Order: sequence, then structure tokens, then C-alpha cells
Amino acid sequence: MNTEQTIRHGIRGIIFDLDGTLLDTLADIATSVNRMLAEFGFPGHTLDDYRRFIGNGIKMLVLRALPIEGRSQEFIERCVQRAREIYWDNWNRKTRPYPGILDLIERLEKMGLPKAVLSNKPHDFTVRYVAHYFDRWHFGVVMGQSERFPVKPDPASALEIARQLDLPPAKMLFVGDSIVDVQTAEAAGMQAVGVSWGFKGAGDLKTKAAPTSFTIPSKFCTTSKKLFETLVRVFGSGTDRCCLSILWLRKKGGVVGGKKGRVVTQDGADGRRSLEPAGQKTSDPVPVPAPGMGELTVKGEVSGVEVKG
Repeated sequence: MNTEQTIRHGIRGIIFDLDGTLLDTLADIATSVNRMLAEFGFPGHTLDDYRRFIGNGIKMLVLRALPIEGRSQEFIERCVQRAREIYWDNWNRKTRPYPGILDLIERLEKMGLPKAVLSNKPHDFTVRYVAHYFDRWHFGVVMGQSERFPVKPDPASALEIARQLDLPPAKMLFVGDSIVDVQTAEAAGMQAVGVSWGFKGAGDLKTKAAPTSFTIPSKFCTTSKKLFETLVRVFGSGTDRCCLSILWLRKKGGVVGGKKGRVVTQDGADGRRSLEPAGQKTSDPVPVPAPGMGELTVKGEVSGVEVKG
């Protein structure tokens, strides 16, 4: 197979936040930190309190949970370590993927889209969660908080993910449930989509995000289905949609079906070519751009797709 593609516009990779975006980890986090507080003789907090505490890493979480008095650096470190120990033993009591997330990841996998996870959760916990819940799918990079990079919204970790995926930051989309994720995307020169089902809700994003924070038509996604529809629009606008289908065919060697369509070619010789599926259809159609929506160069044969002049 000898295929060359030119993608002129659109998103080519996606970074997911973990807590509050892919997984509902709130109850296990709250229970673990409350147990730590009880051991040191402090009162616990409600789940709604922890919605406000979470988002800037475990040290900030513990700081917000502790009473103001007695916050010496040495004592804080002891509390952080103890909270980690308790959470490590109780990491998966009530944690679950949000409704529709597993299907979303499956559909993105079939499209061949590069995916990554970036969390302010400690790196070992982040890897553990992704390995447990998403082991069937490929994530090019899984990165949690470590000494290598500052926590979000510092853009260093997001830019490192773009480097490892060999994608320009401007071609990447950051999906998260908090203003921290939006700020990370902005600082890294990436585009952002907020989801409202997580810990913070749409209110946090609407009240704190700048009007220019979202460059995607659907700024706030209320369900995983809405998120997928947004991703299809973003990844699948014009030519990129066709390119991504071809990329999926290259990786999977499969054959897909879909409606006939036309694409504006780059060489301008005949101006237009029709792209139509060949072979047995599956449940994953070939998305084909409308005339004039972009440019595409396809050279050589692609399994399952015929390009006819």
C-alpha cells in the first residue's frame, strides 16, 4: 500500500482529561481524603466540596481539604503521602466511566484518531486507571502529574504530548470538564471543548472561560453522544474527514462503506474526483467531503477505497 495524504485543515489528534471527563472518580477520591483527615483528627467534607477541591493536583487537593491552622510544609507532605496510600488501596471502589465513554473511545479508535490522556492526577494513578478501563484501545501518550512537568494549566505537558504524537499543537483538541483544561489548551495553542457532565459542570466553564476560549462550534457537550458529534464535525470537516477514513483503512486494512461524494483535489487538473467505497460495507461509513470544502491528495491504492477521475 502506497498512500500519500495532504491534510490542509482540521484537528488531527485529541487529548482527554481523565477525572471528570472520562472517569467519575469523585467518590473514591473524597472517601480516601476524608479517611486521611479523620486519622489526623480533622472533619471531612462533602462530595460537593470535593468538586471544588479537585483539579490542580493532589497537593492542592489536600491543602484545600485541610483546616487553615497547622499547615506547616512538613505536615502537609505527611498528609499528602497518607492520602496517596489510602487512595492507592481504594482507587476503584466506586469509580466508573461516564455513560457512553467506552463507546466513544471505541468509535474514535475505529476512525484511527491519535488519542492521549493528560491528568493532574499522579502519574502512577493515571497509568493505572487507563490500563484498567481502556486497555482495549491505544492511547499514544498517557501522562499524569510528575516531577518532569508542572501541573496543568502549565502547557508543558500538553506540548510534550503533541511532540510525542508528532502533531502541531494547533492541530490538537483538548477535551476536559474544568477551566484548568481550557486554560491548558489556550496556553499550549490547542483548541478546547468543554464537557458538562464532570465535576465542575458547564457553569464553571461558562463563567470563568474567556469568550474566545472555544474555537469549536459546540462549546459545551452535555453527553458523550454530543461530544462524538462535535468530534466528527471537527475531525470530519471537509477533506480531513476523508483523510481520517483512509488513515483508518491503512491501520486496520479493512473495507468500509458509504455514500458517493466528491472532493476537490490539489492538482487542479480535472478539478474534481469522486470517491466511492468498494467491497463489502460495514457499520463504519466513509465520510466524504462536500465540493469545495478542502483539498486532498491521494496517490496509490488504498484498501477498500477507489478514487475515480
